[in-house]
Amino acid sequence: MGKKVIVCTPESKLHKNSHGWIDFTEIQKSLLEKSDFSILALRVGDNKTIYIDFKMLAPYLNSEAMVNNKREGDHWKLYVWPDHIQVSGNFNDMAINQTSLVDLNLTK
Repeated sequence: MGKKVIVCTPESKLHKNSHGWIDFTEIQKSLLEKSDFSILALRVGDNKTIYIDFKMLAPYLNSEAMVNNKREGDHWKLYVWPDHIQVSGNFNDMAINQTSLVDLNLTK
């Protein structure tokens, strides 16, 4: 039987100072958790895309790091830099360096 792959491309907002942010929702998290392979494709400056194995990011998305507003409801704010992701409310950064899907090594 085949494996299930989900690719999520959340809307990125870009800043002039080489970083961007993403409002990542509970619905997106729930969908990605149900897949054998879950990939986040994040647009960053200079028309580049960074690919992340969601299972590596998931531990940073805890209830203490959630924020709430009227537009998105409960969600996480991810600040994306060229070499790491910071989840607002979580003091640990996640290093990133995947620039292609091959770098993810999804053959597990």
